[in-house]
Amino acid sequence: MAREQLLTRVFVELADAPVADFDVIEFLHLLTERCVQLLEIDQAGLVLSDETGRLQLVAASSE
Repeated sequence: MAREQLLTRVFVELADAPVADFDVIEFLHLLTERCVQLLEIDQAGLVLSDETGRLQLVAASSE
């Protein structure tokens, strides 16, 4: 599959994710998995800043 086609599929998949039974953690995990796939890397993680400014891991492509 061409890289452009894969990127298009991923954008559509992520855009369709927020529906009725939307789970933010599952969505963020899906996002990290697709980053691994698209960027051809081993693992990915997503960190967000909490109210004190400290970074918190919220999702990862693997445990």
